[in-house]
Amino acid sequence: SFIHYECMFDPDAFVDTATLHMHYQSYCLLNGHKGVLAKISMARAIMQRFEKSMGISSHLQRLPTVKNPVRGVKGLRLRNSDDIEPEDLYSL
Repeated sequence: SFIHYECMFDPDAFVDTATLHMHYQSYCLLNGHKGVLAKISMARAIMQRFEKSMGISSHLQRLPTVKNPVRGVKGLRLRNSDDIEPEDLYSL
């Protein structure tokens, strides 16, 4: 799934919903997924699935590049090149 392959749970992290949705759309396009969720629907689905089990929360946060606070997910971030690939986690 998108969360498994493209995101990491991190209690100190924050990702804004617009950025998360942009990556979600790209993931769906590259993997041939149909029925891509709209931004708000995607955010709601993530919260419903992972809010209690992984401790994420909907959050308003100020970003250095934006004047007004933006809505996003606290406790979730996008994977970066330094992260272990999901498949590699099982070989540790």
